[in-house]
Amino acid sequence: MVLAYRFRFLVVSSLLGCAACGRVGYDPLDAAIGDASVPCAPDEIACGGFEGPLGGWSVRIEPQSDGIVRVVDDPERGGALAITSEGGGPGLAVAETYFEPVIEGSLHGRVWLRVGARTEIDEFVVAVQLDDGNDDGTQKVSLDLLSGDALGLTATTAHPAVRNGAAPGTIRRDEWMCLRFEVDLRDDGGAARLSEGMQPLASAESIDTIPDGGFRRLMLGAVGPSAGVRDVLFDDVALARHPLPCQSGPRR
Repeated sequence: MVLAYRFRFLVVSSLLGCAACGRVGYDPLDAAIGDASVPCAPDEIACGGFEGPLGGWSVRIEPQSDGIVRVVDDPERGGALAITSEGGGPGLAVAETYFEPVIEGSLHGRVWLRVGARTEIDEFVVAVQLDDGNDDGTQKVSLDLLSGDALGLTATTAHPAVRNGAAPGTIRRDEWMCLRFEVDLRDDGGAARLSEGMQPLASAESIDTIPDGGFRRLMLGAVGPSAGVRDVLFDDVALARHPLPCQSGPRR
């Protein structure tokens, strides 16, 4: 199974709520392929299982990008979201979902991530971004791929203030990794943390973590400041108000 979505124009879809979470680029004509109506769990704000045609998320690819966003079979996890590029352009190629703004409390996320051996990481590649819906990235928390196969946590907040923590050598190529992140929303004394399973990797402490208008978008991609080969897969993505455990292992 390969469901490819290649766009040469800008597609923007703001889908509030979670009526069909975990589905990207859903086309009603494809409804017979898989189940496109599987909802999030009642306690999840957003989710992505990527087992079939996708709705509840949207695919957005800028004209200058050669990126492709598609659902693929994976021998370990079944369906997965793949974002690939052959290095022909630096433009945006992402899957994103919107939800009702969150302005207080804590947010917890989980994503299974697989970084291909051929993926080039020069300065950085943004893989997961939680933000206020602004593409300028001025108010966000992101999980970044950094040179040296490091995983980075970047918190850019409303003051603004930027705190970047890195865990060198933690990216294992062509291997699924379960990453968990949490954000404590406070205008002072807020925090963002990144872990692999239960192992802490990076943190940003004592920062303002409340974007103007609140967090309202979760974005998956392989976005860098310049063109580069990308081969990144995502599965079992979720966002909630409580910690989200990893599964015992990839589904077989």
